[in-house]
Amino acid sequence: MFVLKCHLVAEIACNHDGDFGKAIRMVRESRLAGAHWVKVQYYRLETLGVTDPYLVRRLQECAFSLIEIRGLKEVAESEGLDFICTAMGDVETLMDYVRFVEPRLLKVREADGRKGDFVRAAVDTGVPGLISFDPTKGHWRVPTESWRSLYCLPRYPPSEDDLDFFHLKHFDGFSSHFPNLRIPSWAWAFAKATGKEEFWLEIHVREDKDNDCLDYSVSLSLSDFGRVASLVNEDTA
Repeated sequence: MFVLKCHLVAEIACNHDGDFGKAIRMVRESRLAGAHWVKVQYYRLETLGVTDPYLVRRLQECAFSLIEIRGLKEVAESEGLDFICTAMGDVETLMDYVRFVEPRLLKVREADGRKGDFVRAAVDTGVPGLISFDPTKGHWRVPTESWRSLYCLPRYPPSEDDLDFFHLKHFDGFSSHFPNLRIPSWAWAFAKATGKEEFWLEIHVREDKDNDCLDYSVSLSLSDFGRVASLVNEDTA
């Protein structure tokens, strides 16, 4: 069986290191690698509850303004890509993002998906969205019909021993935090085998020679992402 439609998302996250030129380059490289969507993150550091000095410094370095986020959206669309941004941390951050960037799709990370006020605010915008769920916590019901659920193990990186693709049949997609080709390829194979009509596959990406980006431990090189994209795009051509 073949999935009729796959949405392949290159999750740049903070792997641009706060360099807007690098972010633009990664958007374009993602398109060349075969992505359908690109995704970044918007946050205010004080809302994230991060205390580790190293992470505080790196997150400060990687933070983009709303003007920069909107600029990346425009670059992505000029490249023929759809754009997603995870606005995270608190409701005010989310609403500022929605008002300024005017997205056509939202993404709620797993940690914010456990906050009732955050999810309600996201749904009340009227914008459809994706929400990540940790299947080990036993809850993965989307808040409304216009939203889609992603299977996600939100560790950096998770253990393959925690994977249970039996649960994947309950989800609309898979958000990979694994730094290898094997796991997202298996997720795609499972989606095909179960005859899903639509599937979202989100994969963290980094530039090929970048070994010092913030999310290196959960990211594929863009070359390896391109190999997964070739499988997906060949199957859905």
